[in-house]
Amino acid sequence: MTTYNPDLVCKLWEIFPDSFSISKTYVNVDYRPGQFGIEEAPAEQSETVTLAECILNTAQAISRGGRYMDQAIKYLYEYKPAKVQRREIASYLR
Repeated sequence: MTTYNPDLVCKLWEIFPDSFSISKTYVNVDYRPGQFGIEEAPAEQSETVTLAECILNTAQAISRGGRYMDQAIKYLYEYKPAKVQRREIASYLR
């Protein structure tokens, strides 16, 4: 579980609240040596990731531990226009 800066979470909720409800489920794949070389075997665990987590991970990295919060907030403001939000949602769900 990742801990995010509360200022970034609140700012993202203010700018792009739909990002918290859009999620994808990833099925983890194990690669095992098999009869025909390396074969893919679906793992029993799957992971659900929201669009907000992806955006917050990037913003958190930009802030470098909270030292550059102004740059991280500028990054979040790039998602303010509705056109950008629609494009990002479509790109994420692909």
